[in-house]
Amino acid sequence: KPLLMHNSSDSSRPDKAITQHDGSRSKRPRKEHVSSETGMNKGENLWMVFFLCTVPIFVYMFYALTLFHNEMDKRDMPVYRFSDFKLTIMAACLFYFVKNVMERSLYPFVYPLISDKHSGLERENRTKRVVKWVFDFFYYSSFTIFGFIYFWEYIPGIMGGPSNCTVNFRGYPYYQDTKWLQEYYLLQLGNHLCRTIDQCIRKRNDVKFWEYFLHHFLAMVLVVHSYASHWTRPGSLVLLSHDFTDIFLSSGRAQEALKWRIPIFFPAYFLFTVVAWIYMRGIVFPACIMSTAWELYFLDSYPPRARICDLFFAIMTVFLAVMNFYWCYALSKVGLQSLRKGSLQKLLKAKAKAKEIAESEEKHLKDE
Repeated sequence: KPLLMHNSSDSSRPDKAITQHDGSRSKRPRKEHVSSETGMNKGENLWMVFFLCTVPIFVYMFYALTLFHNEMDKRDMPVYRFSDFKLTIMAACLFYFVKNVMERSLYPFVYPLISDKHSGLERENRTKRVVKWVFDFFYYSSFTIFGFIYFWEYIPGIMGGPSNCTVNFRGYPYYQDTKWLQEYYLLQLGNHLCRTIDQCIRKRNDVKFWEYFLHHFLAMVLVVHSYASHWTRPGSLVLLSHDFTDIFLSSGRAQEALKWRIPIFFPAYFLFTVVAWIYMRGIVFPACIMSTAWELYFLDSYPPRARICDLFFAIMTVFLAVMNFYWCYALSKVGLQSLRKGSLQKLLKAKAKAKEIAESEEKHLKDE
């Protein structure tokens, strides 16, 4: 009787039973989704706290730079002025204009080339990102080529040049008059300023806002400080090493979003990108720039030497190295996941093909 009552109660309200069953099934993915978002938010909170902790340091850093400039003025020594940044503002406006023109011009041509796995709003956003990556490819390529041509004399051997790392720190804190170095620096700063503002205005609702904002902001502050405190030669090496790696990353990300991929070329290209990132950002930067900056801080130099500015530059190289290690790890992780996913897909295809062959042979034997 209880069994009959149970069955009758279930059959009398089938919709409720199905609804309850589906509800119990649908609750599980929601929990997983919530947990993933919680982990993401924790990561974003960590980047936000890291940014807030560095703000007082940056504020005092600019105060120390004013003291450094006053000391240089007392000795009638030339300095890079903050008023030079008007070229940076003009460059930021120019880059913003060029990016928008490229987005409007290339969007109709790129949209049909996007992979079919992206549709709707995601396809539109992916198209805009590909156009942005095309701009990044030409930007980083042109500035890297320009830097290697005009700054070749002091590029260290670890980056393929004829010089060494310590040479670029000699003569500090005096004005280093290298042809096109000042313009190169201010234009690069304009691009970083444009990216930082774009992150705050157009991408403020992104799930990784603080991570990317901290990256752009830290790079911008490092360029400003190194320019104002006459660290332009080692700073240009930082820009060159990072721009070189971004050439391959931007082009690889753009190619990944398209419909057509060359089976062997793309994995090899991605592997080369990971190796370039690990070498330039994970090895060259700490070994050539960060370590030499800390060595110089503990050495005596002819006054006026702003030791607090030296300390800020050394500390910021550590911050940037931490970000670089994180990005190298994330890039390597994505590569391993793609490799495993590709291997799994090949294995599934092989199993499906073997099963199809076995079924056809079995059918053939039955027909005989």
